[in-house]
Amino acid sequence: MLLGEGELRFEASPGHCYVASPKKALYFLCRRLVYPSRYYSLSIGRGHSWMSHVTNGTVALLIEYFGEMIKWWPPLNDYNTLRRYATKLGEAGHGQGRVFGFIDGTFNEFCRPRDYDIQRATYSGYYCANGQKFQCITATDGLVVSVGDVHFAPVNDWQAYEESGVVARLCDIHSDDPNRPLLFMYGDSAYQAT
Repeated sequence: MLLGEGELRFEASPGHCYVASPKKALYFLCRRLVYPSRYYSLSIGRGHSWMSHVTNGTVALLIEYFGEMIKWWPPLNDYNTLRRYATKLGEAGHGQGRVFGFIDGTFNEFCRPRDYDIQRATYSGYYCANGQKFQCITATDGLVVSVGDVHFAPVNDWQAYEESGVVARLCDIHSDDPNRPLLFMYGDSAYQAT
């Protein structure tokens, strides 16, 4: 992908690329997110291949520039920010003022892959479907502050949590002053107290 003079170039194959303005690329990405299976309703004289390359390329570009911010929102590195979230929930009478967010994994089902090995890798016996999972942390004000890496369906919530590095980040935040009260995230029974 190349950023030209006011345009984005998405390389499809050597010597062949699709071009779109940044505004148009974001427009198609947003439309695609609203109607994930409706390429025909997005048509504006462009083919499905163009729309697919521009949409996927825009996602890749956003991940390249904002990936770390998506995985962990930088203001969360400050204990006082976490404390402010926890206090708001405590004022509402929940969490005793020590819960700053909520964590859970989400399963997204997709069609069964043709390749047998990929079928086995993506199949979840719990959901009885093929799919992928990702884990989110939502702050007490409803803001999604962390979106973890995508995992194939057989990975459980606890394993995804351990692999995400959230534990290390929270330990670093709390290690500055061991006398401060510990803050917690609320999750379902798949998450153990750490």
